[in-house]
Amino acid sequence: MKGKTTMHPMEHVNLTWTKVLRVLLEKYGDVTLAIDIMAIKKIPFMISTSQNIHFGTAKLICNKTK
Repeated sequence: MKGKTTMHPMEHVNLTWTKVLRVLLEKYGDVTLAIDIMAIKKIPFMISTSQNIHFGTAKLICNKTK
């Protein structure tokens, strides 16, 4: 198969938040954050969305090497 690579399962990133308001923790508990990189007319953006809060963001990526 020329030009094809197989995807390997990636490990989840576990974070410990220390400065989250107690009211938010009590109301929502665990929140799953999904992040992906999307290109619009070859301009890369980082897109994120949260499952419980239903909040999404989009951020322009200036340097893809980082």
